[in-house]
Amino acid sequence: MNLKESKLHTTLSRIENAGFISEDSPDTRCKVGCIIEGDGRILASGFNHAISDGVEWDATINKPNMPIKHAEMHALDKLSDFDVLPYKKLTAIVTKQPCYECLVDLVSAGVKTVYYRDKSSNCWVNGPYDEFVRSNGVELTQIDRTKFDEANLAK
Repeated sequence: MNLKESKLHTTLSRIENAGFISEDSPDTRCKVGCIIEGDGRILASGFNHAISDGVEWDATINKPNMPIKHAEMHALDKLSDFDVLPYKKLTAIVTKQPCYECLVDLVSAGVKTVYYRDKSSNCWVNGPYDEFVRSNGVELTQIDRTKFDEANLAK
């Protein structure tokens, strides 16, 4: 296995792990998981959930009775417990393309590479989103779902 294949295999494994993490989310319509790694080492993970602990999820409308914390923000909260300065490269691996606000916060925390599995219909694909990615040198890559499925079938 060459370096490129090894990196793809590791990324696919991380996306699979983010999928497992997303299962902890009480949201039944959109479960999202995020892993943040530094130099290939997992530092933090998160899933989307209600902002306050102890909030009951309202199954009739499939929403909590207060705002939702996105998976990326949950992971960034946990990341604040670490000294990330020693890490040369912070990477986020997410099951769904980050929204604009989460992308800005990830980059502000030092993340320059973001891999995601599923495209979000809520993201701005033109305008501020694209401009932010370009002007901040963010590597934003959707992992080919067929490669993800092929890797899982090969297990």
